[in-house]
Amino acid sequence: MLAHDIPLKRELLSRYVLPALGLAMPAKTPLAADLARCCHLFSAERYEMLEKPGGWHGGHLYWFEWMLAHSYFLEGWDGKQPLELLVPDTVLLDTDALLHHEDRYAYVQALEAGRGLRISYPSLRALMGIHPALRGAIERMAERNDVYLRSLAQRAALPVAERIEHFTRLYSPWQHRLTLEVQLLHMQVDEDTFRNFMRRNGMPYTSLRLHKMAENAISNT
Repeated sequence: MLAHDIPLKRELLSRYVLPALGLAMPAKTPLAADLARCCHLFSAERYEMLEKPGGWHGGHLYWFEWMLAHSYFLEGWDGKQPLELLVPDTVLLDTDALLHHEDRYAYVQALEAGRGLRISYPSLRALMGIHPALRGAIERMAERNDVYLRSLAQRAALPVAERIEHFTRLYSPWQHRLTLEVQLLHMQVDEDTFRNFMRRNGMPYTSLRLHKMAENAISNT
């Protein structure tokens, strides 16, 4: 079974996961071998919830091969608040939970059917004690995560047009694969505001309605 294919997992780790963590290592290195023994290949259905909030002792590092996914949290009456839109070859890691034993507050959801790798945080903590290079890479990723979260807060304060333009600039290669609901969430714009923006920029609202009709047709197949 693919889930137990150690050579395949070592190759995926060496080619994609380790470089995403800032480590360039061949598949035959001890770190790649240890990670391959601990990680699991998984398949996900469209809109499957991969992870929910919980204690620091749970949780996983995720890597997504071709599929799109996203993470978000819930905040009072405001509902969903965006965290990350995860494009292929992205590594998702809650460094606060992993390193500082803080509770996990994010939901992780597949946006498409696909597969990826995941490694539990207990396994990662054990390997960090054996491999200093892994610990260093994750500590550096924690610094990048802090910068990203600050930029997310700054982005939310931008004017609507700048938020939409920023989102389009970052995610235009994948935008056609995202539902309107997901795009609005990660642009932090409501539908009425987006509709008005489209009209002001010469894009008729009918295109938005057609977009939604297409999404409904896809979801009902």
